[in-house]
Amino acid sequence: MRRYGAGFPSEAGFGKCAYAKNDHSSAPVRMGFERPMTRRFLKQVGAYLMLFAALVWGLNAVYHRQVLSKYLLSRTDRALGECRSGIDVLFLGDSHVQHGLNPLRIPRAFNFSSQGEHYILNYYKLRWALSDGGMAPRAIVLPVDLHSFATGTLENHYFRDPWYWMQYVDYIEAARAVGDPSVAGRMVSAVFPFLGSGVDFFRPIDSDELTPIVRGFVQNRSDFSRKPGREAVARERAVRQLSQTALFDPHLVAYFKKILALAADRGVTVVLVRMPVTRSYFDVARRFIPGVDAFYAAVDAMLAPYGNVVVFDYQDRFFGQDDLFWDSDHVNVAGAEYLTLTLWRDCLAHPAVPLLDDDRARAAAAVSRRLAAIEDRRRHAREAGKILDMHRAGRKAAALQMAEAAFREGNHDGDLLVLLLGAVAEKGDASLRGALAEALRTSPIPEKREFDGGWLTALGITGDNWTTDGRPVYLAVSPPEGRPGRHALWLSCNAPAEVLPLTATIDVGIRTVRHTFRAPDRVRIPLPEVPPGAPRLIVVKSDKTWVPEGGMDTRRLGVRIEPAEPDGDAS
Repeated sequence: MRRYGAGFPSEAGFGKCAYAKNDHSSAPVRMGFERPMTRRFLKQVGAYLMLFAALVWGLNAVYHRQVLSKYLLSRTDRALGECRSGIDVLFLGDSHVQHGLNPLRIPRAFNFSSQGEHYILNYYKLRWALSDGGMAPRAIVLPVDLHSFATGTLENHYFRDPWYWMQYVDYIEAARAVGDPSVAGRMVSAVFPFLGSGVDFFRPIDSDELTPIVRGFVQNRSDFSRKPGREAVARERAVRQLSQTALFDPHLVAYFKKILALAADRGVTVVLVRMPVTRSYFDVARRFIPGVDAFYAAVDAMLAPYGNVVVFDYQDRFFGQDDLFWDSDHVNVAGAEYLTLTLWRDCLAHPAVPLLDDDRARAAAAVSRRLAAIEDRRRHAREAGKILDMHRAGRKAAALQMAEAAFREGNHDGDLLVLLLGAVAEKGDASLRGALAEALRTSPIPEKREFDGGWLTALGITGDNWTTDGRPVYLAVSPPEGRPGRHALWLSCNAPAEVLPLTATIDVGIRTVRHTFRAPDRVRIPLPEVPPGAPRLIVVKSDKTWVPEGGMDTRRLGVRIEPAEPDGDAS
């Protein structure tokens, strides 16, 4: 007992001894126990943080490659990198420029604009282009519109997409300039864009569905004139951009002047463009800017100290031509073609725009011819539209008579051609066959297809060569290299048994050939010899249509048309 009890104090003594131990020896014991635990804990936390950082960094890398690289901003920059050493004209600005100026129509030009890009961002882009970008443009094109200085423009498009703008914008400098420290904080989301907008990561962008873009120019083929309720659309856009906002934000004004000063210092001409808007948009805008002339007079006053600025006003150039817009204040592809050529012609005529070293008069004459051709096409389209309205109203005979007269006078509008081709298919009228074949081959009809070698032009077939909905297909056949030739067509049909027999009629003008499919088959149809310089018009039509089985394809198909290997001299 004593052996086991020896060394144990009495209850009172134990209490005393316990307090003494706590006073003198418990601290080292506690430290000896907690130091290793703290180190392990810190190491674990550090490891987890490093793992998390690596994960976020990896996700950001994948996000950049799989998502952000397909954005218009990234694709524009990649296109710029391929040609920036040879750029004489640099387009800067917002979506009005992005959709409105086609750099393919001006030599050595590039469209470096983007949606919502205001003067602050324009300045930083220009500064980068003239320094780190290694570019030496002779002129920059910049929009100056009713909304360009508005406070709402800056509020709606502040410094979004910071991941992109980090390469151009000095965020700390910008934060001081606009008096907003939060701008500098955008560097965090710029470094880790996945954390801020990673939702896009889960809907990968299909490369086949990307918006068409050429040298920064974004193409939109919509027609605002066909948009229902376009007056309301124009009103809504004008109200959103110009109501309840100051027309001259001091930060935008300051950076606009910085652009002018930087360009003057580098010997770069600034071409300011008042971009076109629809009449309906302008009429609403005037309610918020009663003195439009006074507004632009204030802008002109900013330009007075600088001798390197040229202004072109196209604001009302397209009034009453809504078909040149895709919404109330953005031109479509057709409007961009017309606008860019007009701008280039005016630049060539202005001595203060140093863009060409060769013969300006000759270049201006070429541009004027192209503009005249566009105006002719537009006049022809308006004429064709009136004839089609007459035809739809039931005055078919008079409409066809007017259409033939217009065609003989040089109107080869696509809608007019389709109307006359339909008359040929219905009545077998031979008087215009050769001229229609030539017009079909040469006229810029978007829906037509030209097969390899150029000897066959087709209008009315699908992308995979089917006739559809019982409508005729028109073919212009011409020999290659101006030699006479014999050609042939493959006609195919794989309609189900309940549809067959199906008969295809091939009208070649001098005779009609018929082939009846009694089973799924492919047949080669030889065509008459075509003399050089005289395209032949051929019309193919099916007497029945059918829908493919399976439910995925709902088209009403006839026969499939493909060019066959040519015979004889054409081989």
